[in-house]
Amino acid sequence: MIKYRSVTNTKFIASFWAVFFIIVLPSLTAYAFPYKGVDINIQTSVTETYDDNLTFARKDKKEDFITALGLNLGVQYEGRRRSMSLNASVNERFHRRYDEIKSSSESVSMNFLNEFSAYDRIRLTDTFSHSRTPAGFEEEFGRVRGRRETFRNRAAVNYRRNLGDHFTVNSHYAYTVNRFPQGDLRDSSRSDVGFNVNYRRNIATTFFLSYRFSRNSFDISNHTAAVGIKQYLKKKLRINARVGASYLPSFEVTRSYVQGSLTDEIDRKTKVKLLFVRRERSVSYREDVFSNWRVSANFIRQVSDKLNFKLLGFYGEGKFLETGVINTLTGADATFSYAFLEDFTGQLRYAFSDYDSTREDYGYRRNTVSISLKKTF
Repeated sequence: MIKYRSVTNTKFIASFWAVFFIIVLPSLTAYAFPYKGVDINIQTSVTETYDDNLTFARKDKKEDFITALGLNLGVQYEGRRRSMSLNASVNERFHRRYDEIKSSSESVSMNFLNEFSAYDRIRLTDTFSHSRTPAGFEEEFGRVRGRRETFRNRAAVNYRRNLGDHFTVNSHYAYTVNRFPQGDLRDSSRSDVGFNVNYRRNIATTFFLSYRFSRNSFDISNHTAAVGIKQYLKKKLRINARVGASYLPSFEVTRSYVQGSLTDEIDRKTKVKLLFVRRERSVSYREDVFSNWRVSANFIRQVSDKLNFKLLGFYGEGKFLETGVINTLTGADATFSYAFLEDFTGQLRYAFSDYDSTREDYGYRRNTVSISLKKTF
């Protein structure tokens, strides 16, 4: 009886807020307007999802239907030499059968840009997120457990200086904090500092020289140096490639660093991007490094004035240097979006993940299908 009341109350609350988001909030559009350089945008959404593996488990999987209510607030300011943006989102999720499983998330991001002159500028960013599941394949890849509560905050400063018509220097510093309230995962922090020198030979060719140093609270440091090039082969076809090496003093190893992408805007309605990355990444929850490579393909097509299609494919393979565990992830994500009205959109999405590992208790296969309605004003 207690279980029945709990589920019934959850469904009632979710239904109430769904009606509130779709019917009541649009009446507040009078407050969403540009004012003296400030632009305020609000987006509400209702999503129904079927998930066949809530626990990201190899065995004893749990499946469920989930109702998610989303609210996103965006504030932007544009001045003559400075700009600022603030985005905050809340995603409340209600499970049909397993209401004891929590999967809601929140995030806040801030971006401030100040141009001191035509030659130098500074950018400050801060991003906070609270979640229990990975936001995408990039975050999912490298995890040993798919579901875990995580608080993360990253603050960064970037200074850019133009040295004439051809040279640009970028320097940056970032500090990241990770908190894991439950389980046996350890909290951590990491500092990153580095610079990037760009030489623009002409309108089609730019060369890069970069260096980055990072150290986390587990006393694992990483030195990475690379050279690269961005080359336009055609007006809308370009390649971006970097090659270099990473040195890890804690493990006394040197590994290659490679990053390359090919982007092509085939026509006004079609865009394709291929990406390959080979790098070392420190683990945020224990004293280890994830040595990995991954490849992804992104295809975007505007089928009609109202219908859009996106397809993402992902494959990655990596090894933890301390434990020797090898993980692989194969993923696919397909999304159809249809604009019923200028500010009212429907979305149908399917996502698939196949995570394999040399450890028998790791790994899983997961499918999700979701239908969303979004209102922007």
